[in-house]
Amino acid sequence: MNHSINTTTVPPEGLFYCEEYQILLCLTCRTGIRPGNASESHLRNVHQWKGEELKVALSYISTLQLRDPHTVDLPPNESTAIPELGTPVVGYGCESCDYLTSSWKRLTEHLRREGHGREGRSWKKVKLQTFSHGHCARYWIVAEEEGQGHSHVSADLDRAHDANDSEWTAMLSRYDATLGKEHEERRRIAENPSGVENVSRWVQEMGWAKHFEGKDKTAIHLASLMPRAHKARRQGQQNPTLGEVDP
Repeated sequence: MNHSINTTTVPPEGLFYCEEYQILLCLTCRTGIRPGNASESHLRNVHQWKGEELKVALSYISTLQLRDPHTVDLPPNESTAIPELGTPVVGYGCESCDYLTSSWKRLTEHLRREGHGREGRSWKKVKLQTFSHGHCARYWIVAEEEGQGHSHVSADLDRAHDANDSEWTAMLSRYDATLGKEHEERRRIAENPSGVENVSRWVQEMGWAKHFEGKDKTAIHLASLMPRAHKARRQGQQNPTLGEVDP
């Protein structure tokens, strides 16, 4: 048996070195492993590697030039999928900027925060991959490839998510409508800030705005206060510190 192979240059089972981007991938987690002490921590604590297995893995890792999956330059959009990262996930892209996410909740938060959902549908469904999962994941769009295998995978993903598309579309449509109404309300108030109908939404909904037009609103407020009890007025008169003035 030939024992001349330097085991430090052979990737242990479960690891893959993506040389193009200098990222070490964990094939179990389908994610990039950060360099330095994080590599040992991942293998030891997440996968319970130890002894000779861990020693060989760390020896191999020491021969690599590694970049951090959280900061490395990502593949360009419409790149070919990296098989070692697993099946691309269904995600969403903002059509007003380059924002990508696998979470519809984060998409709607982005649209609301940036105001990118004001003119019709401003998002699209895409297939995504990432070197790092979790809250800080950064994605790129994976190209739809020709071929039966990939088409079969895409069809399965579509069937798994299309059932929810109508619900998400309806939700975003309601959001767009609400955002449009709020924008129109702000514009109307900006054009007529002194109008009595802008003083209180409650007053507006009660239909009292027309009765208050041109009247002193301070006087109306004072007239609406509940009258104080006779005992309270007498206590105020006897104790000036209470601020009560009996006419």
